[in-house]
Amino acid sequence: MIRLTLLLGVLCCALALPAVADVAAARVAELEGRAIALGPDGHSRTLTLDAAIHAGDTVATLGRARVLLLFTDGSKYELGADTRLRIDRYRYGGQADDAEAATEIVKGLFRYVSGLIAKHRPRATVIRTAVATIGIRGTHVIGEVTETSATIGLLAPETGDAPSAIEVSNPHGRVTIDRPGYVTEIPDANSPPSPPRPRDLRSMTRNLRMMQTLRRVITPRMPALP
Repeated sequence: MIRLTLLLGVLCCALALPAVADVAAARVAELEGRAIALGPDGHSRTLTLDAAIHAGDTVATLGRARVLLLFTDGSKYELGADTRLRIDRYRYGGQADDAEAATEIVKGLFRYVSGLIAKHRPRATVIRTAVATIGIRGTHVIGEVTETSATIGLLAPETGDAPSAIEVSNPHGRVTIDRPGYVTEIPDANSPPSPPRPRDLRSMTRNLRMMQTLRRVITPRMPALP
């Protein structure tokens, strides 16, 4: 009887594991045009409003699409046209002690608003690009990334006037941006981030939110995702 009880307990735990692993990291809050998600198993799916996004997924906007992802800790990612985001790690169960968020912008235009993970564990929130890593200290950041370069800027907080900052670094140098409207540029993987300088970020914001105006949409060819 004891063995049967133990066996049933093990089976229950095994059955519960997929449900735990399948907990969504984010959902699609806004969508214009067409976007897809590629899972770690290599299968892709077309995204719709309220579609679930999981750790390990790569999200890609096709053509001039735009998508806004709302994560369970309240953080947000807005992706512009032809942009690719990979969620390397994400863990948040309502407790900040072991929460973490590690993502990579492979290419494209993005805006990020930090949430509870960055508020309680700022060192546990990291955004990577091919040429630099962005450390989040509770903030509102915008960036344009290619496979070989990046421009990263700090925006004013969406709400309130809480201080915010980002730390942009690579093996060649490190800079801190703590003034909204300032950017750093990394021209290639062998160059350090440039000293922060002022820049009008409204054009980047407009490009990010540029809607697809053609009613007749030509579906872009499915890209080869990593």
